Formats: sequence, structure tokens, C-alpha cells
Amino acid sequence: VMGCPRVAFFYDFLFVKEPGTQDRTPWHQDLGYWSVQGTEICSVWTPLEDLPKEASMEFVVRGGMPAELRERDLAPVRFATGQVYEGAEHMPRVPEVEADRAMWRVVSWDTKVGDCIVFRADVLHAAAANQTPGRRRALSTRWLGPDARFAVSSKCVETRRSGYPNFPVSLQDGQQVVDSGCPAFPVLWPREARGQLRSPGAL
Repeated sequence: VMGCPRVAFFYDFLFVKEPGTQDRTPWHQDLGYWSVQGTEICSVWTPLEDLPKEASMEFVVRGGMPAELRERDLAPVRFATGQVYEGAEHMPRVPEVEADRAMWRVVSWDTKVGDCIVFRADVLHAAAANQTPGRRRALSTRWLGPDARFAVSSKCVETRRSGYPNFPVSLQDGQQVVDSGCPAFPVLWPREARGQLRSPGAL
């Protein structure tokens, strides 16, 4: 899917929305929350329940993004309050998609257990409220290709402090992550690379 000869695992995350949750996950882009940079960074979102598109993920397709915002970090915000991260005040803001959805190319799909939606880290996305009678759960795994670099100096203060990875790693600012030997981010593709995994040590 990524078209990369080697792919490293970044991390995984389980999303849970209880039935009757009225709050949407706001429109955002992942790059600003992570201490990595590159175009070969993606998420694989997998629902653990069948979901109608009204309760699923929404995306602004690439052609719907203004050219000046493509492949750029947008200002990360705290989802609960909408407050911009410390040090991100100078960064471009996430567009007000909900204010005029008609002008944006927003797409979503009915999804079933086992489906996967793969999207790049610079894609604008959001999640609907959960007005279904059951929990909405989804597993998201994140992956890095060869052009992904560990990035600290280009990130805002709050992402440097609490963005992912949120633990010390044996990488230098600007260093390529894939094939760095950092055990926190093992190379899992191609399959033969799995035999090279090392026991956890200093990350």
C-alpha cells in the first residue's frame, strides 16, 4: 500500500467511543502531534464493530486541501478544549471544515469488522459522534517508510514535550527512523526483516 521497500512499526492506539457520545473528534492532522516528519508515514484504521458511515471516520481527500496546506504540519490542538498547543501559535491552523462542508471534498464509508482505511499522516480527518446503541471501537496502527525522520527541532514546544514518542529514544534529530536500529521502531516489512528483531533494550 505504501509502495515502500521497508516499513517500520511506529505505534498502535485503541479508540473507544461509548454509545450516546455526542462529541465529535475534531478535524485534525496527525503530523503535528508526532516527533517524526516525512511523506511515508501512514495510519491503518480498523473498526472492531460494523459502523454506518455516520458513525465512522471522515476524511478530506487530497484534492480538497488547499495547495499551501499540503504536506505541512498544521497546528495541533487539544481535542477537549480546542486550545492550540504551546508553541504552535505560528503554525497554519486546521481549516474550519464544519463551517462549510460543501466546499470540502469530505468522504466517509460504511465499514465492517476487518475493513481497513489507510491514510497518510498529513490527511485531514475527523470522527463522528457515536449515536449508535453500542461502543465504537477501532484499532489504529501507525507505520513509517524510509523517508520518515525523527524530528524534534521542527516541532512545537508541547509536541517536543509530550508528543509521540513520549519516551527517550536513541535517535538524533533528523535521523532516518527505518534501519536506524532503534528497537522502539522495528522493521516489519518485508517479512524477512522480522527475523532481525532484537530483544528490547535501551530504546
